[in-house]
Amino acid sequence: MSNFFGPIDPYVTLPAAALGSVAIVLLLNGVVLWGLVAAVLTGLLVAFDSWVNRRERTPPQRPVRHRHTRW
Repeated sequence: MSNFFGPIDPYVTLPAAALGSVAIVLLLNGVVLWGLVAAVLTGLLVAFDSWVNRRERTPPQRPVRHRHTRW
């Protein structure tokens, strides 16, 4: 699973915290459907950011054989 997700970018915490707080306020005020939608969007935002920042596995490189060329 660590190959699928990477570290979370610190700059995504501000919009995620704002959206998460809106979700909490909506859930506490009884607007459950929109609160759940906001909570799911918060999770998707953090998951997408983590997926974008994952480390790609580089395929093993074969040694490069230099050909001798004439000038």
